[in-house]
Amino acid sequence: MENELLTKEELSRFLKISIPTIDRWRQEGMPCKKMGRLVRFEKKRVLEWIKENKN
Repeated sequence: MENELLTKEELSRFLKISIPTIDRWRQEGMPCKKMGRLVRFEKKRVLEWIKENKN
């Protein structure tokens, strides 16, 4: 699914990284969508961001 939205926990499992790393990457500009108090990550955009910023 192209626009698949993931929770922080799902993204952590998918990328095999810790939740604190996700929090740090968010502060560094990793794209996310805020939906009220919820935060979701668009899989495609996150993968593009990682490719551009985490060489």
